[in-house]
Amino acid sequence: MIILRCHDLWDQMPREGIPDAWGELLGLGEAIDGEGFFRVYDGAGRTALEVAQQVTARTRHLGQEAVELIGPADKTVTRVAIGTGAITPFLTFIEEYKADLAICTDDGISYWRDRAFAIDMGIPLIVVNHAASEEAGMMSLASHLRAKFFHIPIHHIPQRCMYRLVGM
Repeated sequence: MIILRCHDLWDQMPREGIPDAWGELLGLGEAIDGEGFFRVYDGAGRTALEVAQQVTARTRHLGQEAVELIGPADKTVTRVAIGTGAITPFLTFIEEYKADLAICTDDGISYWRDRAFAIDMGIPLIVVNHAASEEAGMMSLASHLRAKFFHIPIHHIPQRCMYRLVGM
C-alpha cells in the first residue's frame, strides 16, 4: 500500500490543479485573471452576501457548514479572488489583482490583521477551512492519476472541513 500525500506541485497544474478545481467547485465560471496560486473571477455584480451563500452551498458537502463573511455584506462585487490552501494573501488579492472580494482560508490570512483590514477598507472577505478549499483539487489529482496509471487501483481519501460550527 502506498499513500501519497503530496500535492504542492498540483497547486500549479493548469486546469486540473487546486486553484482551478476550487474555482470550478465554487461555480465561479472561467477565471478572468490570475496565475500560479491565484485566480480572479467575475463577481457578476452580486453582493458579497450572495457570493458567501453560494460558497456555503457549494462546500456544505465537504463539512463546511457555514463560512465567515467579514466586511460589508451588501457590497456589489465585480472581481473575486481565490488562492490555494494556505496561500490566500488578502492584501495581494486587493493590491495586485484589484479584487473587491477575497475568498481566503482560515490559515491563509492573519486572523486579526486581514479581518481588520477588510472591515476598515470596506472590502468583503469570505473565510473557509483550508481542507475544504483543496478537496476538489485532491479529487482532480486522484482522477488524473487513475487516468495515467489505469492498471493501479487509486483511491481518493476525502478530507473534510476540520471543525464543526456549534451554536445554541
